[in-house]
Amino acid sequence: KQIQQSCLVIQGASDEVATPTNTKTLLQHLSNALIHYQEIPDATHDFIKAGEIGHEVLLTYVANYLDSFK
Repeated sequence: KQIQQSCLVIQGASDEVATPTNTKTLLQHLSNALIHYQEIPDATHDFIKAGEIGHEVLLTYVANYLDSFK
């Protein structure tokens, strides 16, 4: 509850490990933060790995988020 910084959260819509529902519940506890939530359709828990579904979308979301601070 003490986080007051901008926070980017990227969620795989098909993630069965960290489900979208659980992630959204967690985000409710960060009510003071400026949350940027992005969900990647069809991505699983492994979208952070190169070649996995959603990986290129992840890189785009991160780049856009970082560009917003310029």
